[in-house]
Amino acid sequence: MTRVAVIGAGLAGLVLARRLRDRADVTVVEKSRSLGGRMATRRYGRYQFDHGAQYFRARTEAFRAFVGPLIKQGVVAPWPARVVDVADGKVLGEVAEEAEAPPLVALPGMNGLGRHLAAGLRLKWQRPVARVVHNRRCWRLLDEDDAVVTEADWVVVTAPAPQAHRLLPEDFAGRGAVGAIGMSACFALMLGLRRKPLLDWQAARIRGSEIRWIAVDSSKPGRPAACSLVVHGTSDWSKAHMDEKPEQIESVMIEAASEVTGDRLGEAEICRLHRWRYARADTRTGPASFVDPDRRLAACGDWCVDGRVEAAFTSAMDLAASLEKIL
Repeated sequence: MTRVAVIGAGLAGLVLARRLRDRADVTVVEKSRSLGGRMATRRYGRYQFDHGAQYFRARTEAFRAFVGPLIKQGVVAPWPARVVDVADGKVLGEVAEEAEAPPLVALPGMNGLGRHLAAGLRLKWQRPVARVVHNRRCWRLLDEDDAVVTEADWVVVTAPAPQAHRLLPEDFAGRGAVGAIGMSACFALMLGLRRKPLLDWQAARIRGSEIRWIAVDSSKPGRPAACSLVVHGTSDWSKAHMDEKPEQIESVMIEAASEVTGDRLGEAEICRLHRWRYARADTRTGPASFVDPDRRLAACGDWCVDGRVEAAFTSAMDLAASLEKIL
């Protein structure tokens, strides 16, 4: 069978690997120790945080067909959240939500979907790929010490666009287009509180502040009871301060979040910061995936479409349809 190496165990990489595993010998290579990419979850003692993607929606028929069985299996569940708009510390009203596409979350955390999809796949954990080179016989994925991570006939890169651009060889047909795709940054602040703030909402979109989002993560189904908040910084502010000291970033975000909640969040029992350098891509009008049959290289990811969770699925399925005609 044709050997396919998929770089990245986010949603796009895992969906693609599952789709191709009956017709190819697929290996998924992941640099970190977790699955799901930005569908990420962390635990600190009794607190749990979805510090990346907060939820997702199923807007297309194909994604609804994919999500439906997952809901029945208890891997995914609706999140009946009241989401409000906030400006200058005041609630302006509820954000209009699409009734036909309610917020959905994975169980028991957002990374639960990645764990479910990875079952039965061949995975190489904590193996960062630094270079992809061809030796006239096959592709070799090398780490920073030039040790071979794996070999394959085809290589598919599903890492964020800037990282994909660095990994793809210069003669890859779509490399220029991939390199032109920008991705925004985002700080994620995780706060574990001894007591829950008196809020009548589960999530807030904030205007005119350094932060753009606050979610009561513990309000999601299947989560631990201990009150956990996740705060996201705006893209522009996060990018401008990406390399500053954590305590400086935390101080600004805590002050902004305290204004929104009306509570002293600086007294949190747990305070952790995560830096997402490549958090989200803008909506695009280009191809949903990239494939170079001559070089046996391809790329896909949410950044090919609009940066949302569903976009990762859409991109992976688009590439799978192309590869199934070739493999």
